[in-house]
Amino acid sequence: ARRGCSRWRSVSEFLDFWDNSKFLWGGWALHYIPFFFFGRVLYLHHYLPALYFGLLLLAFELDMFFKSWRRGRYLHLAALGIGFVACVVFLYFSPFTYGWDRPAKELAGRRWLRTWNIYEDLYAM
Repeated sequence: ARRGCSRWRSVSEFLDFWDNSKFLWGGWALHYIPFFFFGRVLYLHHYLPALYFGLLLLAFELDMFFKSWRRGRYLHLAALGIGFVACVVFLYFSPFTYGWDRPAKELAGRRWLRTWNIYEDLYAM
């Protein structure tokens, strides 16, 4: 017998997933990719349509991923874990969104990427 490693039970299940997700992938790409060619400053409102499609796509793919766990006992733990991580990340980065009434130097440690310029000490040698 031939062994397989497919999570799809049938070809129609895969085609159903692809038919539903290609609209979300296409919407995200059509709203996000053009901004790679802009030679000017881009603000948050430029990315909001792409964010909308990206969040819908994330929810759709998580739903498809966890469909195989629906009868499993770990589904609730996975949902709680994802929710907890989302809350922690939100609280960690909320000073950037809602403002910070202390010195900006205190936020310098919250940088995930080197390209993020959160705080620059102009007087440091």
